[in-house]
Amino acid sequence: MACFLLKQTDTYKDAEIIRTRDKAILDTLDIVVDVGDVYDPSQNRFDHHQKSFTDTFGGKYTSVRMSSAGLIWKHFGKEVLSKFTEISDENILDLMYLRMYRDLFQCLDGIDNGVPQYRNSEHELYKENTGLASRISRLNPSWNKPEDPMPRFIKAMELAGEDFKGILFNALEEWLPARDIVVRSILARGEVDQTLKIIRLERTCPWKDHLYTIEEEMGIDRILYVLYQDGDGRWRIQCVGENGVMFQNRLSLPEAWRGKRDEELAAISGIPGTIFVHNTGFIGGAQTYEGVLEMARASIKMQVILD
Repeated sequence: MACFLLKQTDTYKDAEIIRTRDKAILDTLDIVVDVGDVYDPSQNRFDHHQKSFTDTFGGKYTSVRMSSAGLIWKHFGKEVLSKFTEISDENILDLMYLRMYRDLFQCLDGIDNGVPQYRNSEHELYKENTGLASRISRLNPSWNKPEDPMPRFIKAMELAGEDFKGILFNALEEWLPARDIVVRSILARGEVDQTLKIIRLERTCPWKDHLYTIEEEMGIDRILYVLYQDGDGRWRIQCVGENGVMFQNRLSLPEAWRGKRDEELAAISGIPGTIFVHNTGFIGGAQTYEGVLEMARASIKMQVILD
């Protein structure tokens, strides 16, 4: 991955790749990655194997030491982004730079440095052999079939590049537009309800990841409910979950509504046009926007009364 990134830069796009651990040869090269036992950006040396190396990406990302992939992304990532995108807004560029580290390079750093993904030591239930690291490892030269390793290395570099581009373009074409929708919805939440605890999406989109980040960025109180229209033209109310905690909502829909549908739900809730509330209380539906809005308001009011 590090070599793929460097080949996207103006400085190294035509550079020859030399694979060696010979220090005499390394000392003659313009840039060295993943070997050499030196991390010194001023000298274009980017190894992470030396015992003295403890650097992390920084910011929110301080739990995993960088590997060569993370190092090159840290120092050349924004230039690489400029080659694949037309982003001129520095804030958006920073957002994408961090997003790519979170979604791709942190994982590569963790695998390369042997950092467990989970803190417990339970035995694995199955083997994961489909990720990028596994696919690249299968391109290593065979132990029992001598061959020139360079063609396999080039193929591995191309494979890494395809994954990079896939994640990047997904973020550009889907993740960023969804973020714009969530930002606008949060800024307009005062027009939905005076509690500022309810937002209405202008169209259905992936919102959970964005909502937590934007809440933190804006320093706003926690939003409880998200309202949006489904593919059939009906409306949904979905509880915002606790960030990082599965199956736990900030404020579930009322117990009395859960598992109820249609006329029974309308009678219990006192809200016409309600369709359903899930057994766990994390999501519900109504025929109209006004219906799900009233469900959100009533749920908040009932919680306040119970408190």
